[in-house]
Formats: sequence, C-alpha cells, structure tokens
Amino acid sequence: MQNRIQYSNLNSEFSRFQAVSLLALPKSMKTFRTLELSEKFYHQTESLRLSGNLRDQLTRASSSIALNLSEGNAKPSVKEKRRYYQTAYASLKECQTILKLAKIENEEINEKANFLGACLYKLTVSTLSVMPLPNERKNI
Repeated sequence: MQNRIQYSNLNSEFSRFQAVSLLALPKSMKTFRTLELSEKFYHQTESLRLSGNLRDQLTRASSSIALNLSEGNAKPSVKEKRRYYQTAYASLKECQTILKLAKIENEEINEKANFLGACLYKLTVSTLSVMPLPNERKNI
C-alpha cells in the first residue's frame, strides 16, 4: 500500500513539474503551427499509393520537414535556426517534385503543400530580419 502512495505522489509531482514547465515556455514553443502542419502533411503523404523508390523518397522527405523544423526550433542561434528551416523548405520542394513525377493530382495534398511552403518561406525569411547576437555577427 505504501508503494502505491509513493507512486501517486510521484505522479502528482511530475504533473506539477509539467504544468510549471509549460508555463515557463515562451508562447512560440507551446504552439508551433508550421510544425503541426508539417506533421499533418507527413501523415497525408503516408496514405498515398506510390511505387517503390518514389514512395521511400517521399516518406524520407516529408518526415525531414517536421524533423528539421523541430530541431531548428531547439537551436539557440538565429543562424542555426535559419539553416534548419531552409532545409525543411528544400525537403518540401522535394516532396512537391515527387508528387509531380508520380502524377499525383490530389488537390487537398497539393493545397496543403503550397500552404506549408508559404509558412516555411515566411518562417525562413523572418529569421533574416532578426538582429543576431554579438557573438553570432561574425559568422553571418
């Protein structure tokens, strides 16, 4: 019985830690809409019927969008963030080319890809207007 009590105390402590951690996060970290959109795009591409090599490449490229956004968002410098966001944008362009090569004429997925492209482009350009920290200036 004592083990159950300790376990429940641990759970409530963890829940309090999670709540405090979420409150401490900047708003941009709580909801990263472009990342959420890229995850939806990935799941949508998973449902497409493609042949061997194009299917594998589309899976890698579409997952790369979300993975690079996530990793870039965790980087401390603007220069590093920009590099990861640019890679995510390039992966999206790769996905769009694969869809054209495979002659996929799914309006919904094409619209989602175009909107995701606009979001990625805006995200990348927004890092250009941010003034770098003094220790980052020499690297730009």
